[in-house]
Amino acid sequence: MKKLIFFISLLILSSGNLLSQLVIENSSHLSEYTWQKTYGSIHNDNAVEIINTLDNGFAIVGNAGLDISIVKLSGNGSVQWGKLINGINNDRAYSIIQTIDSCYILAGATNGLSYDYYQDMFLVKLNSNGELLWAKTFGTEGWDKACSIRQTIDNGYVVVGKCDLYQQEDGILIVKFGSEGNVEWSRFSEKTGRGLLYPVIIQTSDNGFAIATTINNVFNTFDMCFLKLDDFGRSQWSWVVGGNSVDEAVFVSQTSDRGYVLAGYTASYGAGAPDLYIVKLKAGGTIQWTRTIGGDNDDYAMSILKTNDGGFLIGGEGFSFGNGGLDFFTVKLDSNGRYLSGNTFGSPDIDYMRSIVPAYDGGYVVVGSTGPMNQNDFFIVKTDSLGRTCGSTPMTNPHIDSGGSILKYPLNMYDKPTALVSINATISDWGSMSILCLTGTELNSNIIPEIFNLHQNYPNPFNPVTKIKFDIPEQSNAKIIIYDLLGREITTLVNEQLKPGSYSVDWDGTGFASGVYFYSLITEGFVETNRMVLVK
Repeated sequence: MKKLIFFISLLILSSGNLLSQLVIENSSHLSEYTWQKTYGSIHNDNAVEIINTLDNGFAIVGNAGLDISIVKLSGNGSVQWGKLINGINNDRAYSIIQTIDSCYILAGATNGLSYDYYQDMFLVKLNSNGELLWAKTFGTEGWDKACSIRQTIDNGYVVVGKCDLYQQEDGILIVKFGSEGNVEWSRFSEKTGRGLLYPVIIQTSDNGFAIATTINNVFNTFDMCFLKLDDFGRSQWSWVVGGNSVDEAVFVSQTSDRGYVLAGYTASYGAGAPDLYIVKLKAGGTIQWTRTIGGDNDDYAMSILKTNDGGFLIGGEGFSFGNGGLDFFTVKLDSNGRYLSGNTFGSPDIDYMRSIVPAYDGGYVVVGSTGPMNQNDFFIVKTDSLGRTCGSTPMTNPHIDSGGSILKYPLNMYDKPTALVSINATISDWGSMSILCLTGTELNSNIIPEIFNLHQNYPNPFNPVTKIKFDIPEQSNAKIIIYDLLGREITTLVNEQLKPGSYSVDWDGTGFASGVYFYSLITEGFVETNRMVLVK
């Protein structure tokens, strides 16, 4: 029988340099593995941001019903833990960082205690195992939400959000925290107009900050707004980019030439309906180039990454391509903004794309949500270096264009003291994972095994790599765990909700001592353990 092989790999760079690869025996080898997975619960689960973690894995934050949710994944996409966080009432998360001590800080909003139960900005800190360390609120006298959090070069962090201090128009609140979580300074912008979207912040190469957001009534309706601040949050300059219709910014990144790239969408330029909109700015904020890409329907850029070849990879969502509904897409541009390729993927349901990060094999991981209305799960997609994944299709004949006007728009920042208020929060385990596809093909029902079975590893004895095969006759949450001679768990190679099929996983014993080891296949109703010998 012709064998098709799927690879899922986990690379952990440490003194032991553990390398494991999950292989599904059914398809031809690809140099970069791809997959699509969902993670969720009985709640309406929506992912909002993914980050790379210090152990070469990923952390995804989002919302489950009225609570905040987070899932920690290994580098191959296996679940390490998932948590549900409940603050006061109607808690939302919008952003996440990992701190230098391997902890996590989540930023969002809660119906807080600071100002007569108005909505407050909300911070939650977890340790590396997902255990709750503290939860705090802060903000103004109005309705506030923390939209973006980033680690700073001094090991502190900065939060930017929107606030309704004026009761009629939104403003921007920026708070800088020290490494111990103390407030160092906070700044508040003058009025930016009603309809301010979620501002995002980065620290720049000069140790200052840059913010991308959306304001209104400059050119016509909504326009992209870019603010450059110094290292104390004081305004240096700001620009507005737009046209005669809606133009909105949702993401910003600094480029190697000390310029900036903004991602969002435009109805002023392009095919007519909102198209994804990329604006490249020079270091001083003037336009270097712009690019619109879209089709006959609405298409939105939600995130952008710099690629190793000097170009860009865009992650977004749209109706113009794919299955006909709202689907994910990726678009590759060169360094001058020229369109190179595009791919779309998604389910028959509605798919909201929110965030993208690089993976450790040169590919990318894209997250958002999928499912029927109000019954979503986290949607987690691993692509190759060109943004392709299992089941993806190329974009067909996208409309490529450009355009944009830019205007200086002074936006002053003022001191706005704020204080942290500790609150009680609870945390519990949350969610489970399902695999939709792996490197393009789902498991073939013609070769479904009849029984659970854990095969003897081969070769055995081995040095340093061995292959472990196992059979799954029914959809199961399956684990492959390695133990030493004393029965101590040393690593988990597989921890997935797997469909029926025959699988194998490679274990690289580099960094482990010679000796006897045990490996177990564990499902809800089956456990089997075998012995293997590492000889160096």
